[in-house]
Amino acid sequence: MALSLALSVSLLVLFICGSTSAQNPFQIVSKAVQCFNNQNVYRRCQEDYRLSPAGNINVPSEATDAYCGGPCLIETKLVLDCVDGIMSNFVFYNRATIKNIRSTLVSGCSQTSRRGNFNVADYLEESNGGEKQYKPVYYIWVLLALGLLML
Repeated sequence: MALSLALSVSLLVLFICGSTSAQNPFQIVSKAVQCFNNQNVYRRCQEDYRLSPAGNINVPSEATDAYCGGPCLIETKLVLDCVDGIMSNFVFYNRATIKNIRSTLVSGCSQTSRRGNFNVADYLEESNGGEKQYKPVYYIWVLLALGLLML
């Protein structure tokens, strides 16, 4: 039974991730998560303002100018590029996609009334016609938990 469950979960993860490579899906997810802690990418951005694997960008409105005009915005985009290069269908814990995070950054740093709003949840609702975005997808935490269970 345990082998059957493990096989079913593995096949489901392979299907969800769309992985055709010989690499284990959990290795792919692990590599993507490493982007958030990459010392060569996040070097100068204050740790409190960094994008988390949960999909949060915790920038207070009074720090918007420093965030958008400094290294944090650039380094956050590099992290997104890193994740996208490893797993283009990456979905954060808050159900945001890489595209949702990029939209949040653009709006949060824009010269509009949205400037300083880095609440990803606000942009998730907008991207789906006012409803929260729920997709039957690749929740990073579920994949990691399943990976740990299979070890």
